[in-house]
Amino acid sequence: MLVCSGHASNETSRGCTLLSGGNVLFFPAGSVHRYKEMSSFWHYNILFDASLLQEHILQLRRLPTYRLLFETESDKQQPACSPLLDVSPEVLRRLIEQLEQMRNEEAVGAQGWETEVYFRFLYFIAYLLRNCSLQSKSPDSHIEQITRVVRLMERDSRQPYNLKLLAAELHMSESSFRQHFKAVTGFAVLDYLIRLRIKKSLFLLCSSNSVSRVAEQSGFPDSNYFTRQFSKLTGLSPSQFQRQYQQYPALLHEIAKRLLLSKSAD
Repeated sequence: MLVCSGHASNETSRGCTLLSGGNVLFFPAGSVHRYKEMSSFWHYNILFDASLLQEHILQLRRLPTYRLLFETESDKQQPACSPLLDVSPEVLRRLIEQLEQMRNEEAVGAQGWETEVYFRFLYFIAYLLRNCSLQSKSPDSHIEQITRVVRLMERDSRQPYNLKLLAAELHMSESSFRQHFKAVTGFAVLDYLIRLRIKKSLFLLCSSNSVSRVAEQSGFPDSNYFTRQFSKLTGLSPSQFQRQYQQYPALLHEIAKRLLLSKSAD
């Protein structure tokens, strides 16, 4: 499993693990687990037959984190998952690119796509093992509180939230709230709110709504400010997005995913 952004709790019979962007976790066959307390949780579950690696197993075992990820202690009653590992934002970006390219190859189904996907998968595993490490930081102790505020913002991002109001919701000082919010989500508070509003606007722009109407419904009282923020975060103006969406509907999914892809904390 590769976590791209957001956060969640992963629960097994052995306990609960807090997950956030950049985490990597391996579950052997027969594992039972579930996600709880999910907030903007975007992840890939990568299911594969272990025999795919068998031909290259000697080379893979030389890589530093192979045993940490794939050779976990387990028993027949409850197979164990791996320790929680991390990758950097840049490594995460490259891993996501590889996964999306594999998925596109399968979707198009051109001649030789199986071979293409197989070698991309081997590259994905090798690159991951060379660049992941044991989680170096402990999960933020305020994750449950921050999750509550994130859900509040997600329920209705149009509300006039500000740092003072949200900090008061959790009985925190503004500086403490700012620090813990960034640690948990990867974003500054107002940056996260703007991204939520832009994500909402994407769906509204898929219809024939005017840009000014979409701005208002998304929580932007000023349509010019909305247009500037939309262009900054998507690379397109709202009108350009509307036109391109008509020709390429998958654009909505691609941009919505990127909006809440967590960046490294400053």
